Amino acid sequence: MAGGIAPLVLDRSDVTDLLPPMPELVDLVTETYRQAAAGAVDVPSKIGVSTDRPLSFFHAMPAWLGRQREAGMKWVSYFPDSRATPDSDATAIMILNEPEAGRPVAIMEAMHLTNARTAACGIFAAIHLAPQEPVHLGLIGCGALPSWTVPELAQRFPSLRSASVFSRRASSREAFAERVTSGTGLAVTPVDTAAGAVEGADIVLSAIPQGPPPIAKGAWLKPNALVVAFDILGTWDDEALGRFGLLATDSLPRLQNIIASQRTSARLPDRIASFEEIATAGELPSGDAEGRPVLAVPGGVASIDVAVAWAVYRRALESGRGRTVRLL
Repeated sequence: MAGGIAPLVLDRSDVTDLLPPMPELVDLVTETYRQAAAGAVDVPSKIGVSTDRPLSFFHAMPAWLGRQREAGMKWVSYFPDSRATPDSDATAIMILNEPEAGRPVAIMEAMHLTNARTAACGIFAAIHLAPQEPVHLGLIGCGALPSWTVPELAQRFPSLRSASVFSRRASSREAFAERVTSGTGLAVTPVDTAAGAVEGADIVLSAIPQGPPPIAKGAWLKPNALVVAFDILGTWDDEALGRFGLLATDSLPRLQNIIASQRTSARLPDRIASFEEIATAGELPSGDAEGRPVLAVPGGVASIDVAVAWAVYRRALESGRGRTVRLL
């Protein structure tokens, strides 16, 4: 880097190939939460701007990880009514800076990275908060996040035997069921309603894009079920929030803001835990003394993005992937 600025550029294919395997990502997520709990991570609130397009925004997500001496920022956009790329309504790039002089050392495509880290955060929640020996998995939505999450859950929980999946398009849920059944050994059944996916499930993953009215009811949940809401409550009706005995999240301020701005009649459960607390203290009891369901919301924090991006960057240096672009 002497004499100029020449960051390494990694495109989607580079990031896809260089991401650590999911078990390593879950370990990385866990360690980053622990460091945040110890005060070794600096993550400000998201800095965002809205646009004249409904529900659309740009967010800047910077973070500093003191123990690893890693810095970076994700710049992410969300335009739900206009697909910016063939497979996504969101785009993201990551910029990494070295810690001594602050110069940028890498620029990478970050939407694939975002999906992977979000799935890892959901798996982290399931490891600590799911009922013991879960048997049946319920899925509302069958996009990237369930595709990342279900195979690892099948490995982590040998007791899982079956799953039900609902999505708005029959062709999508049928293709997902066939693919996941073949790849994991779970008996995955496509169903025609959200209720069919939720009822009887020990773990429920909801991952429906934000925008439409809620389609899932808290009354459908088993008493000790775990819900991992990748969609930040977009799927669940207001009654569901009052039903949960425990809420765990990595971004409570963001969740509170969403509820205040979009779900004025909803309320948070009385018992709230952070993913940092869970990572530090170990397993928390699922539900409360009355056996109520648990809600886990991996809202997304920049420290996780930065930690995963640095892992990708180091693997790129080791393998010779990417290309440098001289900026100065």
